[in-house]
Amino acid sequence: GIVLVTFIVQNRTVARGTVVLGFFTMLAIFGIMMRKGSERERKGLGAVLILTGLGMLFFIFYQQMSTSLTLFSLRNVDLDFFGYEVPAGQVQALNPIWVFILVGFLAQMVDGALGMAYGVAWLYTHLGKGKGGDFHISSKFAMGFAVLSLAFFIYGFSGQFASAGKVSFWWMITGYGFLSLGELLISGLGLAVVARYVGPSLRGFIMGVWFLGSGIAQYLGSWVATFASVPQDVTDPVATLPLYTSLFTKLGIVAVIGTVIAAAVIPTMKRLSAVSEGPWEESA
Repeated sequence: GIVLVTFIVQNRTVARGTVVLGFFTMLAIFGIMMRKGSERERKGLGAVLILTGLGMLFFIFYQQMSTSLTLFSLRNVDLDFFGYEVPAGQVQALNPIWVFILVGFLAQMVDGALGMAYGVAWLYTHLGKGKGGDFHISSKFAMGFAVLSLAFFIYGFSGQFASAGKVSFWWMITGYGFLSLGELLISGLGLAVVARYVGPSLRGFIMGVWFLGSGIAQYLGSWVATFASVPQDVTDPVATLPLYTSLFTKLGIVAVIGTVIAAAVIPTMKRLSAVSEGPWEESA
């Protein structure tokens, strides 16, 4: 197994072919299972397929943290933070830091005085307790893409305030905040999708399909990052800045499109949910 993986990683053509094969295999798996399943299973698998597609789009954005955003930090960000020169490779640490902070703000169980202290958690919880109940999972995906678009528009807009081709580290902190919030609203719901829409006999398999989709998307995210590739002889931050800000602005636009798509499928998702949700009988 290790030899095979090493061979695939070292051969770009084989790696690309493996990604394409994995994508069509995933679609074939969904097709076979939907054909053989009951009406309830078909509805659930249809819902999972839609949200897996949206999840794959998210992971293309997520992959930018270790590719274009890291290179942007290296070339075009003033990494001085109160006298400490932050290594470009460690800027990604903003993601888990923000996740740790935001989890408290999104916790469903927070209420009362503590909930008032965590304003977003209080708002999220009490809106969920309203007449319409909790936000539908597809609504959360739409909100996730909306905040993702803000993150990348922030990165793209930061170039307007650059000095000698470099932007303040605070732009990265702010952008990562929105990026991490989008992650919690989309990626963190992936396994919940599996548990909610498919029966026990399919959950393990469909969970693997979710991770397969995320792996394919991260490969595509690395490819997207190459659109901001910098020629080897170019080292001037003023010259590299527009390459990155242009990519980030375009990604922001794509995230807006993702928001529209996620919002458009909410009625369809609710119809599928009406059939597929609820307790499942455990396999004997």
